[in-house]
Amino acid sequence: MTNGDSVFAAQLNGTRSMVDRLGLGGVMEIVHRAAETAHLNILVAGGEEIPELFGALTRGHTRPAPEVFLWYPVLADNPGLRPDFRTVNYRGEPSLGWRVAETAGEVGETFTFACPNHPGARETVMTRLEWLLKEYPFDGVFLDKFRFPSPANGLQEVMSCFCPYCRSAAASAGWDLGEVQAWLTHLAGRGNSSGSIVARSSPSDWLERLVGDLSDQEQAMVRRALRFRAQSVTRLVEEIRALTDRQGRQLALDLFSPGLAYLVGQDYAALAGLAAWVKPMSYRYANGPAGLRLEIPQLARGLDTLLHLAPGQTEGWLQANMPEMAGSSIAEIERDGAPSALISAETRRAVELAGTTPVYMGVEAVSIPAFNIHITPVHVRQMLSITREVGARGVVLSWDLLNMPVENLLAARGRAV
Repeated sequence: MTNGDSVFAAQLNGTRSMVDRLGLGGVMEIVHRAAETAHLNILVAGGEEIPELFGALTRGHTRPAPEVFLWYPVLADNPGLRPDFRTVNYRGEPSLGWRVAETAGEVGETFTFACPNHPGARETVMTRLEWLLKEYPFDGVFLDKFRFPSPANGLQEVMSCFCPYCRSAAASAGWDLGEVQAWLTHLAGRGNSSGSIVARSSPSDWLERLVGDLSDQEQAMVRRALRFRAQSVTRLVEEIRALTDRQGRQLALDLFSPGLAYLVGQDYAALAGLAAWVKPMSYRYANGPAGLRLEIPQLARGLDTLLHLAPGQTEGWLQANMPEMAGSSIAEIERDGAPSALISAETRRAVELAGTTPVYMGVEAVSIPAFNIHITPVHVRQMLSITREVGARGVVLSWDLLNMPVENLLAARGRAV
């Protein structure tokens, strides 16, 4: 993707230790050099609030790109969110997050999620965002982590939230969320059953097919619960959109890969309608939350456990119900990354679901040894080829500009070292 009509963006995750080590001038020099190499149209900046860095990135004479967006984590890793705001799973346990990240200094994120229906969480999210927008002249806000936990956190966290505020919201809509909790508790407590899942011919996605294997009553209950979760997330984003409109700022969204988005409470079409542009996180190689290399194996193993299946049965079911998974084992995905056919299909689906809202594909471009991520120019060019094929209007080089080798930035613009 090298034509002038394509948008190029990149994400920067700033930390106080980085600024202290390199100095503000040193950090800005690296950022400017990288931005010039990749000819960035948009820089998305977040991480710790470092006043001098945020100020330098957004001031007219020092900003490294024509537009600078605030990278804002909503329901996880947002300062001010208290432990009592957390989502509650069907067993009554609060979110514990993705524990691996706590010891990974390279990232320092826990993915411990707050509930979108908790009034304290909503107030914290809105108050902090409003303050940041008044303090710094960002052109827009790029929302991240506005969802429920994903399979990376364990399937028990996906099956949330059952806190008092979710129960109250469901009751106001005329149904009892406790019925879902009781059903999940029964499902998980069956012991060694002869449970099975079968492939059914259907034009719908894998999640719809899985639900289709349930009784009519169970199908209705699960669909209602999934819809309730998605509506809860959408309402929060609508509130944020009202705030950014009042502040005269754009809103962009970091969305899960379409095949998993509804499972974590993200309704692509509804959310895309609220955004200036969206970025699907159809990551092929990332070995963390949102990366399909981690999410798919975690989903398969979680379903095997929940449904009391023989190890590997869900793997076969996914292969039968997802053509792009055919011939790819869970072990191969964990070793080599998600199949390129799946990445292509997921990105194409994101473009379709987003409608008229521009899609800027998330393209991995980092080298982070601590997470066994070594993206090369070959990988970057492969992803850009997919971007052209599916009709995305741009790319977001992900997910930290300071960990992107120069050869990857050159490859993003179709140049060699």
